[in-house]
Amino acid sequence: MTTASANLARGVVAPSLMFAGIVVLIVASQWETVASVWRTWQVDSYGHGPLAGLLSLWLLWRAWPRAGLDAQPSAPGLLLLIGVLVAWLLANLMEIQAIRQVCLFLALGSAAWAVFGWNQGRVLLFPLLLPLIAVSIWDQLLIPLQNLTVALVSFGIRLTDIPAFIDG
Repeated sequence: MTTASANLARGVVAPSLMFAGIVVLIVASQWETVASVWRTWQVDSYGHGPLAGLLSLWLLWRAWPRAGLDAQPSAPGLLLLIGVLVAWLLANLMEIQAIRQVCLFLALGSAAWAVFGWNQGRVLLFPLLLPLIAVSIWDQLLIPLQNLTVALVSFGIRLTDIPAFIDG
């Protein structure tokens, strides 16, 4: 192995190992939250969760080689990671499951930013944050989104002069 390729391998492997270690620590420390995410994904309305998780892993696998190149650790990313972990701790103390679940995925994304820096870490952000679409936080938005849908459809129906009656 040449010196250049050894340096490249070391430059990719060291940040990758650091990130993997941080992910293991996050998952181990938040194991109850990980289990609650899995239980949430067993409910019919969040049955797409395992698919989102598998898609996230596949996208992460594809993006991984690009993330480690020219990694430059980020202090703002580390501060965000600390802030997210404090938010998770507070949500854990107050037993707010939805916030704990959101903080789990935000911690993974901010860990990528902290280890790889913004330029390289953002390659991993979408795969790491994709499972947020299958977290139970969206239940709180159900009624406002339904009202928005009714308003938009009613507007479209009025534009076309189709008679309609909205009940509720």
